[in-house]
Amino acid sequence: MDPKQAQSETTHPARGDRSRTMRRLSALLGVVCVSVVGSAAWGQAGPSVNDPQVPTRNAAPRGQVMVRGLPDIATVFEQQKPKVVAVKTELAQPGALFGSSGKRVGQGSGFVVDAQGFIMTNHHVVNGAQKITVMLADGKMYPARLVGSDPKTDLALLKINAAAPLPAVTFGEDAKTRVGEWVVAIGSPFGLEYSVTAGILSAKGRDLHQGPYDNFLQTDASINPGNSGGPLFNLSGDVIGVNTAMVRGGQGIGFAVPIDTVKRVLPQLKTRGYVVRGYLGAGVQELNAELAQNLRVPQGSGVVIGSIASNGPADRAGLRVGDVITVFNKTRVRKVQELLFAVADTPPNTAVPVELVRQGRTQTVRLTVTERPDTNRPPAVATHTTPPQTTNPTPQNPFQ
Repeated sequence: MDPKQAQSETTHPARGDRSRTMRRLSALLGVVCVSVVGSAAWGQAGPSVNDPQVPTRNAAPRGQVMVRGLPDIATVFEQQKPKVVAVKTELAQPGALFGSSGKRVGQGSGFVVDAQGFIMTNHHVVNGAQKITVMLADGKMYPARLVGSDPKTDLALLKINAAAPLPAVTFGEDAKTRVGEWVVAIGSPFGLEYSVTAGILSAKGRDLHQGPYDNFLQTDASINPGNSGGPLFNLSGDVIGVNTAMVRGGQGIGFAVPIDTVKRVLPQLKTRGYVVRGYLGAGVQELNAELAQNLRVPQGSGVVIGSIASNGPADRAGLRVGDVITVFNKTRVRKVQELLFAVADTPPNTAVPVELVRQGRTQTVRLTVTERPDTNRPPAVATHTTPPQTTNPTPQNPFQ
């Protein structure tokens, strides 16, 4: 077995590796993140879409808002708009000419997750920002502090000091989210604040090869540059995802981080500013037909170890290259992603049982999970008290 074929779980990819991965992905799939750089000017929020003649709503499953049997997108928008924000950033402009401001602006979206002013957005929206400003639905603007960030899930948490408690979103549940149900996106595509689009949930569990914890929702609700970090709602008004990426040139192919991922990382972003994950210390790969035959196990019955990190948890537990892991800490694993999620969700310094097949025989070993090394962890930055000017920036290519 060629260890290079194994998906490494041992180290956090360097920035250069991630850039190369994203370039390859863009070339093959055309997936692009959907924040805006050089967006249109920020203006005051437009009037709410309030219609005093809203028809009587029919009863619908799970509190879904319907009118005459059709989804009532307008009511979802009216009720959830106050919980959505626009996010503006200022970044240093590399190679700026003498005498210029040396700044470039970017724009994305976000949503309030706590009445005290905590706001969820995408990591790529605020990554490297020198100033972050948040605009609420009433047009008020506040300087924001980056509380924490998690590049692996592309999530970031901001904090503003608003004059009064803010209305916060309600979280949905991945398990109750169904492919084919109606969804609503609210955000700032191309700097057009508080735009609403609707569609259906097209698929769940998409792996875009952007990181080890990919598990995206796919939707045909229009997702464009500037929607990054904004909420994807169901018809009950619950957030089920964070709009994150799109397919370049695609029609109705957008992606969102599922809400259960947000629930897992949010508490750690609040308290630590980063996310601590369990670490196995092994490179793993899918069990294809050829490997399954050579290792004398059914195809798809587990995940095969392709490499072992010296003196890591797997090494100390006695795992070997060629072992097929079938159960990790009582969680059945048939795919690499299932194992990576199970390991990541295990608190460091926890001893867990691992069932495996070695040379055709099933056995169980005890393995102590450690903290995943993360030398490239980004620091949270202090708030900036001076909000940026709201003049028109120079338009740039939003897809770069």
